[in-house]
Amino acid sequence: PSYPSLPGIMKARKKPLHTLALGIKEKEKIKLVALRSPPERQAPVMISGEPDEQVKELLKILKEREKLL
Repeated sequence: PSYPSLPGIMKARKKPLHTLALGIKEKEKIKLVALRSPPERQAPVMISGEPDEQVKELLKILKEREKLL
């Protein structure tokens, strides 16, 4: 990773901060409804065989298991 240089830090200090209005009034309370952790990762699937077979198997996995196609 690149670290910020001192001149870059000094320039950033002078830049204005922009805030976004989220449509929430100042006195409104925000209630947390649910907090859950992301689903656990599954082990990767290794597809073997010829390239044509691999493509067919990949499309099958994406269509049936992942519901992407």
